[in-house]
Amino acid sequence: QSVKYIDSASKRYHKRIQKYADKNMSKNKTDKKIVKKIKRELSNTVKMKTFDIFLDQLSKKEKIECRNFIHNNFEIVEELVQGYLKKDPVKAAYFLHVLYKHNICSLRPNDNILNGLKSYLYVNGIYCRHNAMMVLYKAGVPEKIVESLKILNQMDISVHERIVSVGLRHYTGDIDLLIKLLLKEFDGFQVWIQEAICNFIIASGESYQKEILTILNNPEYDQKIHLLCIRYMEMYPYKMAYHLLLSIVENKDANWQYKMGAINALGNYPSEQTVNILKRMLHSPNWNIRSSAAKSLAKQKLTYYELTDVFNGNDRYAREIMQYFLEERKLEEV
Repeated sequence: QSVKYIDSASKRYHKRIQKYADKNMSKNKTDKKIVKKIKRELSNTVKMKTFDIFLDQLSKKEKIECRNFIHNNFEIVEELVQGYLKKDPVKAAYFLHVLYKHNICSLRPNDNILNGLKSYLYVNGIYCRHNAMMVLYKAGVPEKIVESLKILNQMDISVHERIVSVGLRHYTGDIDLLIKLLLKEFDGFQVWIQEAICNFIIASGESYQKEILTILNNPEYDQKIHLLCIRYMEMYPYKMAYHLLLSIVENKDANWQYKMGAINALGNYPSEQTVNILKRMLHSPNWNIRSSAAKSLAKQKLTYYELTDVFNGNDRYAREIMQYFLEERKLEEV
Protein backbone atom coordinates (compact mmCIF):
# COMPACT_ATOMS: atom_id res chain seq x y z
CA GLN A 1 0.00 0.00 0.00
CA SER A 2 1.42 3.36 -1.11
CA VAL A 3 1.90 6.19 1.37
CA LYS A 4 0.97 9.80 0.61
CA TYR A 5 3.63 12.16 1.91
CA ILE A 6 3.19 15.87 2.52
CA ASP A 7 6.16 16.64 0.26
CA SER A 8 9.30 15.06 -1.23
CA ALA A 9 11.32 16.07 1.83
CA SER A 10 8.99 13.99 4.00
CA LYS A 11 9.57 10.99 1.76
CA ARG A 12 13.33 11.39 2.10
CA TYR A 13 13.02 11.77 5.86
CA HIS A 14 11.00 8.57 6.04
CA LYS A 15 13.81 6.70 4.29
CA ARG A 16 16.34 8.17 6.72
CA ILE A 17 14.30 7.12 9.73
CA GLN A 18 13.91 3.65 8.23
CA LYS A 19 17.64 3.34 7.70
CA TYR A 20 18.31 4.36 11.29
CA ALA A 21 15.65 1.96 12.58
CA ASP A 22 17.13 -0.98 10.65
CA LYS A 23 20.46 -0.43 12.42
CA ASN A 24 18.96 0.26 15.84
CA MET A 25 16.03 -2.18 16.04
CA SER A 26 17.68 -5.12 17.77
CA LYS A 27 20.30 -3.16 19.74
CA ASN A 28 20.04 -2.06 23.35
CA LYS A 29 22.21 1.02 22.75
CA THR A 30 21.65 3.89 20.38
CA ASP A 31 23.90 6.26 18.47
CA LYS A 32 23.82 9.48 20.54
CA LYS A 33 24.61 11.70 17.55
CA ILE A 34 21.71 10.28 15.57
CA VAL A 35 19.39 10.48 18.59
CA LYS A 36 20.24 14.17 19.02
CA LYS A 37 19.53 14.79 15.35
CA ILE A 38 16.18 12.96 15.49
CA LYS A 39 15.11 14.94 18.56
CA ARG A 40 15.81 18.16 16.71
CA GLU A 41 14.01 16.99 13.58
CA LEU A 42 10.92 15.69 15.36
CA SER A 43 10.37 19.12 16.85
CA ASN A 44 9.09 19.89 13.35
CA THR A 45 5.41 18.91 13.06
CA VAL A 46 5.71 17.86 9.40
CA LYS A 47 8.51 15.43 10.30
CA MET A 48 6.48 14.26 13.28
CA LYS A 49 3.74 13.35 10.78
CA THR A 50 6.28 11.38 8.76
CA PHE A 51 7.42 9.65 11.95
CA ASP A 52 3.77 8.80 12.66
CA ILE A 53 3.48 7.15 9.23
CA PHE A 54 6.74 5.26 9.83
CA LEU A 55 5.43 3.85 13.14
CA ASP A 56 2.19 2.86 11.42
CA GLN A 57 4.08 0.81 8.87
CA LEU A 58 6.44 -0.64 11.45
CA SER A 59 3.63 -1.79 13.72
CA LYS A 60 1.84 -3.47 10.82
CA LYS A 61 4.97 -5.47 9.97
CA GLU A 62 6.10 -6.42 13.46
CA LYS A 63 4.69 -5.01 16.70
CA ILE A 64 7.59 -6.36 18.76
CA GLU A 65 10.08 -4.52 16.55
CA CYS A 66 8.04 -1.35 16.91
CA ARG A 67 8.03 -1.65 20.71
CA ASN A 68 11.80 -2.29 20.74
CA PHE A 69 12.45 0.74 18.56
CA ILE A 70 10.41 3.04 20.83
CA HIS A 71 11.90 1.51 23.97
CA ASN A 72 15.47 2.01 22.74
CA ASN A 73 14.80 5.66 21.86
CA PHE A 74 12.75 6.69 24.84
CA GLU A 75 15.00 9.62 25.75
CA ILE A 76 13.75 11.27 22.56
CA VAL A 77 10.20 11.16 23.94
CA GLU A 78 11.23 12.81 27.21
CA GLU A 79 12.67 15.86 25.47
CA LEU A 80 9.83 16.10 22.94
CA VAL A 81 7.25 16.16 25.75
CA GLN A 82 8.94 19.29 27.11
CA GLY A 83 9.54 20.79 23.68
CA TYR A 84 5.99 20.54 22.32
CA LEU A 85 4.67 22.12 25.51
CA LYS A 86 6.00 25.44 24.19
CA LYS A 87 4.39 25.07 20.77
CA ASP A 88 1.01 26.03 19.37
CA PRO A 89 -1.83 24.05 21.10
CA VAL A 90 -2.85 22.38 17.81
CA LYS A 91 0.70 21.13 17.18
CA ALA A 92 0.97 20.02 20.79
CA ALA A 93 -2.34 18.18 20.51
CA TYR A 94 -1.10 16.32 17.42
CA PHE A 95 2.11 15.29 19.18
CA LEU A 96 0.05 13.92 22.10
CA HIS A 97 -2.15 12.09 19.60
CA VAL A 98 0.94 10.32 18.22
CA LEU A 99 1.96 9.30 21.75
CA TYR A 100 -1.51 7.87 22.39
CA LYS A 101 -1.94 6.24 18.99
CA HIS A 102 1.31 4.27 19.23
CA ASN A 103 0.96 3.48 22.93
CA ILE A 104 4.35 5.10 23.52
CA CYS A 105 4.15 6.22 27.14
CA SER A 106 2.83 2.91 28.46
CA LEU A 107 6.04 1.12 27.42
CA ARG A 108 8.24 2.92 29.94
CA PRO A 109 6.14 5.27 32.08
CA ASN A 110 8.34 7.50 34.22
CA ASP A 111 7.81 10.60 36.34
CA ASN A 112 9.58 12.97 33.95
CA ILE A 113 7.26 12.13 31.07
CA LEU A 114 4.06 11.75 33.12
CA ASN A 115 4.62 15.01 34.99
CA GLY A 116 5.32 16.67 31.66
CA LEU A 117 2.03 15.34 30.33
CA LYS A 118 0.19 16.85 33.32
CA SER A 119 1.59 20.24 32.29
CA TYR A 120 -0.40 20.03 29.05
CA LEU A 121 -3.60 20.23 31.12
CA TYR A 122 -2.80 23.92 31.67
CA VAL A 123 -2.59 24.62 27.93
CA ASN A 124 -5.46 26.70 26.56
CA GLY A 125 -6.86 24.10 24.19
CA ILE A 126 -9.55 21.46 24.71
CA TYR A 127 -7.90 18.97 22.32
CA CYS A 128 -4.59 19.35 24.10
CA ARG A 129 -6.14 18.56 27.47
CA HIS A 130 -8.15 15.68 26.03
CA ASN A 131 -5.15 14.07 24.32
CA ALA A 132 -2.94 14.55 27.37
CA MET A 133 -5.50 12.76 29.55
CA MET A 134 -5.85 9.95 27.01
CA VAL A 135 -2.08 9.37 27.04
CA LEU A 136 -2.12 9.34 30.86
CA TYR A 137 -5.01 6.85 30.93
CA LYS A 138 -3.12 4.56 28.60
CA ALA A 139 0.09 4.88 30.64
CA GLY A 140 -1.84 3.17 33.45
CA VAL A 141 -0.29 4.84 36.51
CA PRO A 142 -3.20 5.38 38.97
CA GLU A 143 -1.51 8.05 41.10
CA LYS A 144 -0.96 10.23 38.02
CA ILE A 145 -4.62 9.87 37.00
CA VAL A 146 -5.76 11.14 40.40
CA GLU A 147 -3.26 14.00 40.30
CA SER A 148 -4.45 14.96 36.80
CA LEU A 149 -8.10 14.93 37.82
CA LYS A 150 -7.23 17.21 40.75
CA ILE A 151 -5.72 19.66 38.28
CA LEU A 152 -8.86 19.64 36.10
CA ASN A 153 -10.98 19.95 39.23
CA GLN A 154 -9.19 23.08 40.44
CA MET A 155 -8.87 24.93 37.16
CA ASP A 156 -11.49 27.44 36.04
CA ILE A 157 -11.40 26.24 32.46
CA SER A 158 -13.70 24.67 29.90
CA VAL A 159 -13.36 20.91 30.25
CA HIS A 160 -15.76 18.52 28.56
CA GLU A 161 -16.98 15.87 31.00
CA ARG A 162 -16.29 13.15 28.42
CA ILE A 163 -12.56 13.71 29.00
CA VAL A 164 -13.14 11.93 32.30
CA SER A 165 -16.31 9.84 31.83
CA VAL A 166 -15.23 8.24 28.54
CA GLY A 167 -11.51 8.58 29.10
CA LEU A 168 -11.46 6.41 32.23
CA ARG A 169 -12.62 3.48 30.10
CA HIS A 170 -9.25 3.62 28.34
CA TYR A 171 -7.32 3.20 31.57
CA THR A 172 -4.95 0.23 31.28
CA GLY A 173 -3.55 -0.10 34.81
CA ASP A 174 -4.76 -1.58 38.10
CA ILE A 175 -8.47 -0.69 38.16
CA ASP A 176 -9.02 -1.67 41.78
CA LEU A 177 -6.15 0.52 42.98
CA LEU A 178 -7.34 3.46 40.87
CA ILE A 179 -10.89 3.21 42.24
CA LYS A 180 -9.61 3.09 45.82
CA LEU A 181 -7.52 6.21 45.22
CA LEU A 182 -10.45 8.00 43.54
CA LEU A 183 -12.81 7.14 46.39
CA LYS A 184 -10.27 8.41 48.90
CA GLU A 185 -10.31 11.82 47.17
CA PHE A 186 -13.99 11.66 46.18
CA ASP A 187 -15.25 14.46 48.44
CA GLY A 188 -12.79 16.96 47.01
CA PHE A 189 -13.99 16.62 43.40
CA GLN A 190 -16.65 18.67 41.65
CA VAL A 191 -19.95 16.92 40.89
CA TRP A 192 -19.13 16.32 37.21
CA ILE A 193 -15.97 14.42 38.15
CA GLN A 194 -17.77 12.53 40.94
CA GLU A 195 -20.36 11.55 38.34
CA ALA A 196 -17.67 10.23 35.99
CA ILE A 197 -16.06 8.27 38.83
CA CYS A 198 -19.41 6.67 39.73
CA ASN A 199 -19.97 5.65 36.10
CA PHE A 200 -16.47 4.16 36.02
CA ILE A 201 -17.21 2.16 39.20
CA ILE A 202 -20.53 0.97 37.75
CA ALA A 203 -18.66 -0.36 34.71
CA SER A 204 -16.02 -2.01 36.92
CA GLY A 205 -18.23 -4.54 38.75
CA GLU A 206 -19.69 -5.44 42.12
CA SER A 207 -16.61 -5.13 44.32
CA TYR A 208 -17.50 -1.67 45.62
CA GLN A 209 -20.97 -2.17 47.11
CA LYS A 210 -19.95 -1.08 50.60
CA GLU A 211 -18.30 2.13 49.37
CA ILE A 212 -21.22 3.02 47.11
CA LEU A 213 -23.71 2.43 49.92
CA THR A 214 -21.71 4.82 52.12
CA ILE A 215 -22.03 7.52 49.45
CA LEU A 216 -25.75 6.80 49.00
CA ASN A 217 -26.29 7.16 52.76
CA ASN A 218 -24.67 10.60 52.81
CA PRO A 219 -27.30 13.33 52.15
CA GLU A 220 -24.62 15.93 51.34
CA TYR A 221 -23.90 14.48 47.90
CA ASP A 222 -25.64 15.80 44.78
CA GLN A 223 -28.81 14.15 43.48
CA LYS A 224 -26.98 12.97 40.35
CA ILE A 225 -24.53 11.03 42.53
CA HIS A 226 -27.29 9.44 44.61
CA LEU A 227 -29.13 8.34 41.46
CA LEU A 228 -25.97 6.70 40.12
CA CYS A 229 -25.48 4.93 43.47
CA ILE A 230 -29.06 3.64 43.30
CA ARG A 231 -28.36 2.46 39.76
CA TYR A 232 -25.30 0.59 41.07
CA MET A 233 -27.46 -1.14 43.70
CA GLU A 234 -29.85 -2.16 40.95
CA MET A 235 -27.09 -3.68 38.82
CA TYR A 236 -25.28 -5.31 41.75
CA PRO A 237 -27.85 -6.22 44.47
CA TYR A 238 -26.48 -5.72 47.96
CA LYS A 239 -28.36 -7.05 50.97
CA MET A 240 -27.22 -4.17 53.19
CA ALA A 241 -28.80 -1.65 50.78
CA TYR A 242 -32.28 -3.20 50.81
CA HIS A 243 -33.79 -1.29 53.73
CA LEU A 244 -32.39 2.01 52.46
CA LEU A 245 -34.06 1.41 49.09
CA LEU A 246 -37.34 0.61 50.85
CA SER A 247 -37.12 3.79 52.90
CA ILE A 248 -36.57 5.89 49.75
CA VAL A 249 -39.69 4.40 48.14
CA GLU A 250 -41.82 4.87 51.27
CA ASN A 251 -40.64 8.44 51.94
CA LYS A 252 -43.51 10.73 50.88
CA ASP A 253 -41.15 13.70 50.58
CA ALA A 254 -38.56 11.90 48.44
CA ASN A 255 -37.83 13.19 44.93
CA TRP A 256 -39.81 11.17 42.35
CA GLN A 257 -36.60 10.33 40.47
CA TYR A 258 -35.13 8.85 43.66
CA LYS A 259 -38.29 6.81 44.13
CA MET A 260 -38.31 5.60 40.54
CA GLY A 261 -34.64 4.57 40.75
CA ALA A 262 -35.20 2.72 44.03
CA ILE A 263 -38.29 0.97 42.60
CA ASN A 264 -36.28 -0.15 39.56
CA ALA A 265 -33.61 -1.48 41.92
CA LEU A 266 -36.15 -3.37 44.07
CA GLY A 267 -36.95 -5.49 41.04
CA ASN A 268 -33.70 -7.32 41.80
CA TYR A 269 -34.48 -7.76 45.52
CA PRO A 270 -37.24 -10.42 45.55
CA SER A 271 -39.24 -10.78 48.77
CA GLU A 272 -42.82 -10.54 50.02
CA GLN A 273 -42.11 -7.08 51.37
CA THR A 274 -40.84 -6.01 47.95
CA VAL A 275 -44.01 -7.29 46.28
CA ASN A 276 -46.27 -5.47 48.74
CA ILE A 277 -44.57 -2.10 48.37
CA LEU A 278 -44.42 -2.39 44.56
CA LYS A 279 -48.16 -3.13 44.46
CA ARG A 280 -48.80 0.04 46.43
CA MET A 281 -46.64 2.04 44.05
CA LEU A 282 -48.82 0.86 41.14
CA HIS A 283 -51.35 3.42 42.36
CA SER A 284 -48.94 6.35 42.62
CA PRO A 285 -50.12 9.64 41.06
CA ASN A 286 -46.83 9.74 39.12
CA TRP A 287 -47.07 7.56 36.00
CA ASN A 288 -43.25 7.08 35.83
CA ILE A 289 -43.35 5.49 39.29
CA ARG A 290 -46.34 3.33 38.35
CA SER A 291 -44.62 2.08 35.20
CA SER A 292 -41.41 1.27 37.11
CA ALA A 293 -43.41 -0.55 39.80
CA ALA A 294 -45.13 -2.72 37.21
CA LYS A 295 -41.83 -3.53 35.51
CA SER A 296 -40.20 -4.51 38.82
CA LEU A 297 -43.23 -6.57 39.82
CA ALA A 298 -42.95 -8.50 36.55
CA LYS A 299 -39.37 -9.38 37.52
CA GLN A 300 -40.70 -11.12 40.65
CA LYS A 301 -42.17 -13.83 38.38
CA LEU A 302 -45.53 -13.78 40.12
CA THR A 303 -48.47 -15.78 38.81
CA TYR A 304 -51.74 -14.16 37.71
CA TYR A 305 -53.31 -15.57 40.88
CA GLU A 306 -50.75 -13.72 43.01
CA LEU A 307 -51.71 -10.54 41.17
CA THR A 308 -55.47 -11.01 41.53
CA ASP A 309 -55.75 -7.89 43.70
CA VAL A 310 -54.25 -5.85 40.87
CA PHE A 311 -56.38 -7.28 38.05
CA ASN A 312 -59.62 -7.22 40.08
CA GLY A 313 -58.97 -3.69 41.35
CA ASN A 314 -60.54 -0.45 40.18
CA ASP A 315 -57.32 1.07 38.82
CA ARG A 316 -57.53 0.54 35.05
CA TYR A 317 -54.05 1.92 34.36
CA ALA A 318 -52.51 -0.39 36.97
CA ARG A 319 -54.18 -3.40 35.32
CA GLU A 320 -53.08 -2.45 31.84
CA ILE A 321 -49.48 -1.57 32.66
CA MET A 322 -49.14 -4.75 34.73
CA GLN A 323 -50.53 -6.80 31.84
CA TYR A 324 -48.11 -5.13 29.44
CA PHE A 325 -44.99 -5.99 31.44
CA LEU A 326 -46.15 -9.57 32.13
CA GLU A 327 -46.57 -10.14 28.41
CA GLU A 328 -43.19 -8.53 27.76
CA ARG A 329 -41.64 -10.93 30.29
CA LYS A 330 -43.21 -13.90 28.47
CA LEU A 331 -41.69 -12.75 25.16
CA GLU A 332 -38.26 -12.44 26.79
CA GLU A 333 -38.51 -15.99 28.16
CA VAL A 334 -39.36 -17.51 24.75
